[in-house]
Amino acid sequence: MQRVPYDNSETPGTETNAEGNTLFEPEPVVATNDFKGTPGQAELAIQVRRLIDLTARSRLSSHQYDTLMATIRVAVDTVEDPLRAGLVQHGSTAEEMALVNSKATNLPPERDPLDYVPLSPVMGICNPLAPPVKASIHSNGEITGTVWLGTAYQGPPGCVHGGIIAAIFDELLGLANFAAGSPAMTGTLNIRYRKPTPLWHTLELMASIKEKGSRKTIAVGQISYNGELTAEAEGIFITLSQEKLNALSARATTTSRRQ
Repeated sequence: MQRVPYDNSETPGTETNAEGNTLFEPEPVVATNDFKGTPGQAELAIQVRRLIDLTARSRLSSHQYDTLMATIRVAVDTVEDPLRAGLVQHGSTAEEMALVNSKATNLPPERDPLDYVPLSPVMGICNPLAPPVKASIHSNGEITGTVWLGTAYQGPPGCVHGGIIAAIFDELLGLANFAAGSPAMTGTLNIRYRKPTPLWHTLELMASIKEKGSRKTIAVGQISYNGELTAEAEGIFITLSQEKLNALSARATTTSRRQ
């Protein structure tokens, strides 16, 4: 196995197998949003993501795992107290929720999706569960992006789990609503899995608004590999008013204070 050391540069390190397929591609830190502490939190998420990938792919003896766990327990114990000191219930402070709500109907010119979803399990650079998906919002409201999915997201051998595909579509179609200035919640999401979607390759993503009404919006999306469609989706989204967004934020903030 060829190993290129991870160096957090603009060109991330990669790990490939004998056939040349990339097994792991850590993401560089990109922090352009307004949330405090994002660069350090994003770097932490990268390192946890690496551990998740290695855990999913490793096959060691019980003795080898025991040896590793002794080291990992010490490392986790060392960082646990400092991290606990900065815990935020439900992932967002009231200030962060207010920031997201204010931008929902007033997107800045650069339209960087990272401004809105730093903790998303799909796109969040600060969430180690996220691959993360990279996306851009274009001036016409269309969403395009890419994602690279490793073994941790496997369903059938060598293929992306169908539930992961559904989560990606839910995020992208929701982002299309957000870009259109109509924050909405998913009502229904219909997915057609046309072909197996491969792991360990860069996938191309697209989403856009098909139809927009006063209360409901229909959004569509596609996932492709090497120009070939592997899955497509259509969703009905229920539009939320600014008042409802504010109410959700207030409820989350109130609930977090009780925890």
